[in-house]
Amino acid sequence: MDIENMPHNWMTPIIQYLTNNSLPNNPDSAKKIRIHVAKYLLLGKDLYRRGVSTPMLKCLDDDQTSYVMREIYEGVCGTHLGERTMAAKILRAGYYWPTLAQDCHTFVKKCIPCQQHGPHLRQHANILHPISSPWPFAIWSMDLSPFSLVKGQYRRFNEFLEGLHIKHRVTSVEHPQTNGQAEVANKVILCELKRRLGSAKGEWAEKLPEIGEPSFRRENFEESANGYSLAVNLDLLDEVRGQAAIMTEASRRMMARKFNSKINPRQFYENDLV
Repeated sequence: MDIENMPHNWMTPIIQYLTNNSLPNNPDSAKKIRIHVAKYLLLGKDLYRRGVSTPMLKCLDDDQTSYVMREIYEGVCGTHLGERTMAAKILRAGYYWPTLAQDCHTFVKKCIPCQQHGPHLRQHANILHPISSPWPFAIWSMDLSPFSLVKGQYRRFNEFLEGLHIKHRVTSVEHPQTNGQAEVANKVILCELKRRLGSAKGEWAEKLPEIGEPSFRRENFEESANGYSLAVNLDLLDEVRGQAAIMTEASRRMMARKFNSKINPRQFYENDLV
């Protein structure tokens, strides 16, 4: 293999070590390559990585990674997956590169159709700037006293609305008999819960699975898919370790800058009194 004419990328140091045992001059980089090279295998001109979810993962360069992500995400069989599902699908297809999870996260965030048809954010975009009202009494509103109940469980306020020809509709899923648009499923669930619970209303979370409904207080666990998910996490572990090392070094440098900004450098010279 002609190593000198190969384009330089993240695979070049590994291929050089597997071919002629050459290491970088930096001791830290050489130690890192010597540790991680045991996971890689050179077959012909292609570099493979021994994976956990997939036995052999073909290593790709920067040009190939963009094509693979685009085909898997929005190609013929693409379904605009999430970042984690997209990374798992790439590993299942037999491809690998060190920044796989981060590249999938960036690619999904830049997808224009997903941004156009995604859920709308309900959070405020700016911080609150409270101001005093120039006309305090302008924000006062009318406060109606409660009306007494009359025959038929209707309030007197309904007569006031009928006089103004205003249709007042109240939706309640707990009383389907008063709402014609209530879902039948909610009525069935409430009826079954009332039959099973009786006076013990706090046990509704335990009774939902017994009537065939999922409970939001319990996590669905699939033993068959759990093993593959753990294997995918192991394949992406090196990238997580690399990001943790970068954050640790950045935190160490920030702490050193903060400490060095408060020192008063003092040096001793010959014949100084100490």
